[in-house]
Amino acid sequence: MVANGKPGEWNELRALARRLRPLAARGVLQHFYLAPTLPQAPLSHREVLDTWLSFAADARMTPQPLHLYLHIPFCAHKCRYCIYHSQGDFDPRDLSAYLKRLHAELDAYREFGASRSCDTFYLGGGTPTVLSERQLESLLERVHRHFRFRPGGERAFECNPLSLTPAKARLFARFGLNRASFGVQTLRRTTLSGCNRGYQTERMVRRCIEALRAERFFVNADLIHGLDDGSLAELARTARRLLDFGVTQITVYSLSPYTPEGVGRARGLPMDELGRSLAERAELAEMNIRAHPTALGIARPDHSDNLLDEEGKRAGRLVLYSDANPDPFSLLGLGPSARGSVFGRLRYQFLPYPAATPFSPGGRLAVGRFLEPDEEQRRYVVGQLEDAGALSPARYREHFAESLQARFGRQLGLLRRAGWLERGPRGYVLCVRDPVERFAACLAFVSKPMRRAVRAQANAPSPTERSSPKTPRPSGAGAGRRLRLQDPQGVTLEVELVAAAADRPVFFGCAGLGFFVPGNDFRPDSKQSRLLERFCRLFARAARHAPGDVDALARRLLDARDAALSVRGA
Repeated sequence: MVANGKPGEWNELRALARRLRPLAARGVLQHFYLAPTLPQAPLSHREVLDTWLSFAADARMTPQPLHLYLHIPFCAHKCRYCIYHSQGDFDPRDLSAYLKRLHAELDAYREFGASRSCDTFYLGGGTPTVLSERQLESLLERVHRHFRFRPGGERAFECNPLSLTPAKARLFARFGLNRASFGVQTLRRTTLSGCNRGYQTERMVRRCIEALRAERFFVNADLIHGLDDGSLAELARTARRLLDFGVTQITVYSLSPYTPEGVGRARGLPMDELGRSLAERAELAEMNIRAHPTALGIARPDHSDNLLDEEGKRAGRLVLYSDANPDPFSLLGLGPSARGSVFGRLRYQFLPYPAATPFSPGGRLAVGRFLEPDEEQRRYVVGQLEDAGALSPARYREHFAESLQARFGRQLGLLRRAGWLERGPRGYVLCVRDPVERFAACLAFVSKPMRRAVRAQANAPSPTERSSPKTPRPSGAGAGRRLRLQDPQGVTLEVELVAAAADRPVFFGCAGLGFFVPGNDFRPDSKQSRLLERFCRLFARAARHAPGDVDALARRLLDARDAALSVRGA
């Protein structure tokens, strides 16, 4: 069906969606609003904090939920499948130096913390329970000194069966936390040994759950689909075993395409298909199973005997932490690699800087971009269509105090005339089931600058075109290229070019491409910061003329002429 006699735009959306078919299951929200699709710039802590203070002074922003996230980038052992920023087998002196830095950061935000209450709190990592009881108590005391929390919100911490003790569980409960989450991934010992997680036993997992349930936490356990050769039977048995041990909920993730080879990798099913398959297993026949684009939730029908659910009932509200919620929100994230989002103003991410780096308000340890005028509205519409398949004009007006039709009438008309969107008594319903067609429908709400970035990524070589049959690469990872930067004073820095994606944090991204600094090569002194800032500008110019192609980008950067910066192959 041709939309209003103008097939050009509609055909373009469908062509883009077909070209990006491997990304369709994850959706537009994940790949083009959470990933660094548009150009980013280096930011200092002072710039980020000033944006938060201007946000606090705007009375219109108070209805949006505010989440607080603190990152603890240390683990006793680094799991081989993990793509998150953390350091295993760490030096205790580095942990002490990092906590000193984190305390200073919290002190810097005391004025903002006094201006409004947080709805949720998440202490993640890494593994927060590698901290001693004394270190945890000191950190949580500082959090509560500078921040207030509204009742009816999730206050969560991550832990590990190896380092959680009953005493630490009691400490978390004393400071008002109500949800615990830890990774199990699988109970198969041979698979765990291959992931540098051979220390984990079923008995250890059970004792961890018992310690958490004794304090009446809402207990979430993570599993990874794809570790045990993608066996649905093994996944279902493990899930049922954990539910019998007493966990409140299980969250299933797919193995990331950026996980190194050799950890039992198997191609995972899309989450909706995985959910239907697990629902047919006898072990999970009576469980509530709900699929999201990037995760799957499994829970017993009756799981209200915990602090989180009880507090939500008393407060008449229940706000859950999320850094990718389709509803409007703000997220204050602190720590290396932590993401942040100031509603309507700024989206940023801290670099994975060395943990022992002293805190300096002027240090440019973040990258980000200030938002387009209507980006929050576009992001909301895309998120609702992808998550719920529906869009309520009444809820849109509650969030943004404007008419959905006035803002997006052209796009709504386009989808309705194409037969992909229907108007019902409560709003609009997306009436297509094919993931690629749903992806195309959501692309209609993407802005022109974002659409150009989408088109650049769509024109990139496909994963199969990039890889030879003998050296398969994970879907979407792209071909990394390392370059060495040097300025006239002899300051050097090594960077790696990659195809940007939501799964992989980058220092800087533009037009579907990005780069990061491998290992701990980056030192945030003034000289390297200036070098990095110059390269960001050069990178942005080159990326716009290299349509999603890492090799083409590398050639342009190597050929670039800049008196203040030389680029060479590493």
